Amino acid sequence: MNTARELLHSLSASGYTLRAKEGGKLGVKPVPPSDLLEELRAHKAELLALLSASPANDPAPSRGEVQPRATLVSQEDLRQIQRHLLRHLTDCRDCCIEDHLYCHQAERTGNGYAAYLTEFPDAAQRHNDYVAVVIQSRIRGLQAGFTALEALTRHDRDTGRETACRPVYGIDNRPAELAFVNHYTTCTYCFPRSGKYCGEGRVLHDMALLEGEQ
Repeated sequence: MNTARELLHSLSASGYTLRAKEGGKLGVKPVPPSDLLEELRAHKAELLALLSASPANDPAPSRGEVQPRATLVSQEDLRQIQRHLLRHLTDCRDCCIEDHLYCHQAERTGNGYAAYLTEFPDAAQRHNDYVAVVIQSRIRGLQAGFTALEALTRHDRDTGRETACRPVYGIDNRPAELAFVNHYTTCTYCFPRSGKYCGEGRVLHDMALLEGEQ
């Protein structure tokens, strides 16, 4: 053999397993014949250097140590399904986005969105942010919802944070918005997308808009 690398490849092809051990020792399985042992001794230093640089020779994790796995869903994947679901949630009176309860028409997409969230450590905050986007879409229309969702996307991209930003339109401290949403979701005469409201719905909608501008 001319080089340690060629020797290593030849041994691997022949079924031998080499490993760099503590103390500068070279482990070989199964035990090679004497002539091959002599060749291993002659190239020991180079073989140890090659093996130490190999990922396969990294020490195994200790028992009980949890190894992180690659994320299966990207932030862009999450935004795409949120955008798709938003088209439906803006007008649907049967879906309760806060509790992940979806009508039969949106059940598949909604459950997919809920599953996507489980890939993020800050899933609860991301969902709260999205609920706020849906509320804004219901009050101001679908385009306003898309704008709010894009604002979340830009925030994540610009800051590089894994955690989504705070809700653009949190409802906890906005009673007028809460009153409008509670009315709109049960009223058969209010249609935010087309701007049509009953008398009470129009008053509540205007109050919610005024509250949002404060």
